[in-house]
Amino acid sequence: MVLVHGVPDTDHVWHRLISQLGGHDVVTLRLPGFGTAPPSGFDPTHDGYARWVAEWLAAQPAPVDVVGHDWGALLVLRACSLVPDRVRTWAVGAAPLDTEYVWHQAAQLWQTPEVGEQVMAKMTPAAMEKVLATAQVPVDDARIAASRVDDTMKRCILRLYRSGTIVAADWGAYLKHHPV
Repeated sequence: MVLVHGVPDTDHVWHRLISQLGGHDVVTLRLPGFGTAPPSGFDPTHDGYARWVAEWLAAQPAPVDVVGHDWGALLVLRACSLVPDRVRTWAVGAAPLDTEYVWHQAAQLWQTPEVGEQVMAKMTPAAMEKVLATAQVPVDDARIAASRVDDTMKRCILRLYRSGTIVAADWGAYLKHHPV
């Protein structure tokens, strides 16, 4: 089973679930720039991340079960459509692929040039921990997640969300005609 996290998370978001999956082989992907350095030449856009996930899936020796949350869900949908023979089952949540979707407030700020950079400058580990705790993330998990927010992640978030303004139009039509 492969778990793909959302944004601004890292693979740590899955740690509580993994203990409940008793006996299953589980791999948590860490998206480039989210707690790990992006590979040389990596383009942190919706297409870049989807290709990266698809390439990872394509390299597996047998079809896998894939789960994605938030941006991870969008990436899983697209990656599965690119390499359907490498996927046995898939499940996604919290990621509408709909041209009518209105992005959440933080996304809209991140998508706005200059404003996004100002928001990221204020996105310190302390501020992030507070936001996560307010969202009822357990204190220890909020602290760990907040500690992983760095300048690389912030740059990747801005590029991803700015490219993502067209994700529904870009991928939705393809998936409508080529269901996974």
